[in-house]
Amino acid sequence: MSDAPLPESIGRYSVYSLAGAGGNAIVYAGWDEEKDRPVALKLLRAERSQRPDQRARFLREAKSLARLDHPNIIEIYEVGTHDGVTFLALEYVEGRSLREWLDAEKPPRAAIVDAYLAAGRGLAAAHEAGVMHRDFKPDNVMLGDDDRVLVTDFGLARSTRGTDSFQTLDSMTPGLLDALESAPDLLSTLGLSGTPAYMALEQHFGREVDARADQFAFCVSLWESLTGERPYPGRTSGEISRAIEGGELRDLPARVKLSRSLSKALRRGLAPEPDARWPTMGPLLDALEHERSRGRGLFARWFR
Repeated sequence: MSDAPLPESIGRYSVYSLAGAGGNAIVYAGWDEEKDRPVALKLLRAERSQRPDQRARFLREAKSLARLDHPNIIEIYEVGTHDGVTFLALEYVEGRSLREWLDAEKPPRAAIVDAYLAAGRGLAAAHEAGVMHRDFKPDNVMLGDDDRVLVTDFGLARSTRGTDSFQTLDSMTPGLLDALESAPDLLSTLGLSGTPAYMALEQHFGREVDARADQFAFCVSLWESLTGERPYPGRTSGEISRAIEGGELRDLPARVKLSRSLSKALRRGLAPEPDARWPTMGPLLDALEHERSRGRGLFARWFR
């Protein structure tokens, strides 16, 4: 958390409390007097705001979110500056991340699939609007206390229309790459390329990417949430990328029983090469919806 004094206001918004802090940004809970509604105020750290790459990334998040209007995507109200620092005014949602929900509640697998179906619809809407998330994972999906499921943190978003260059593990300095390789925890976002544990092979190798990389991350996340482990082995980015490239997809743990069609749907989304995955999120979600619609049939039998 931050030791900085709590500002009285940011832009036109009153600040009530510190909601969270990370390496790049600080989030405050505030109030919009003009609209009479609570807001979350995401303020880029001053030292980050001075860096053109960080400022550009933050503004990308604002522009990406502003283009999207969907019940499963967090809403952005405004992007502005406060004392020379960029901030976002976002929809304030009481809740927790999917990872926190999974760890705390140990929900039934049917509820997990339902949550991911909602998140997947948000991702699909983003793709249809020409926006790719690039860092989808359970930590970047919120489950609100009102039971809404919201995809958040489009800070790595890129347009899916046209090509963009981006930093990859291959382009990092050797010293930084060595440090990343030895890091025990892969749940932190690295550079501008996403989180290695959820990245598709093309992201690891710095190839051109499209929305099918989000599909891969979605399937990694759902597989992990259903089985308790990630589909490809490895603790470092190098180990994971080599496992994906070698097609070393894990077998389901013996304790986990999923219907054959559900397993097949996820395995297709986890294919190393983009062309072998589902063409878009739509058919994948249709396959998951079909499984859920079977109600108390085979799917429900596996999802007790």
